[in-house]
Amino acid sequence: MKTRLNAYFMAFLMTMFSGCATVIGTRTSFVSWQGDKLYVGEGGAVEVIDGIEFWSHGEPSKTYKVVGIINQTKSDDAFDNLLFGKFNRNQVIELVKTNNGDGVVLLDSGRFISGYSTTIPKINSGTVSTSPEYSNTSVLAVFRYTQP
Repeated sequence: MKTRLNAYFMAFLMTMFSGCATVIGTRTSFVSWQGDKLYVGEGGAVEVIDGIEFWSHGEPSKTYKVVGIINQTKSDDAFDNLLFGKFNRNQVIELVKTNNGDGVVLLDSGRFISGYSTTIPKINSGTVSTSPEYSNTSVLAVFRYTQP
């Protein structure tokens, strides 16, 4: 019985921490794309999650139209990467579905120093240390197929 309670408690903590990481560590925005240009790629690497296509290398080989751009900045700490990877796909999926898209094409991604943290020991005999904090940024084109 105690083992089961521990498992439920750990699941509760993970849910709480992942919710905090989503709110605190990630900034996501969607901007509508204006224009009627149609695109046809040559294929590439695609992963389908919850019905949404994530193109990381290449583009869809079917005719599509860009409907918007997603910009996302996410903390690059180990816990965030464990939960979300390079970008928070749950937020991306929500934006793609809200804007009637079929998927996203990764246009750009990068890692940058977003700040520094300094550790000061409580006892004067320790050394002060400063280390960089990193963030990931991703730019994704949201697309909709023109034909089923």
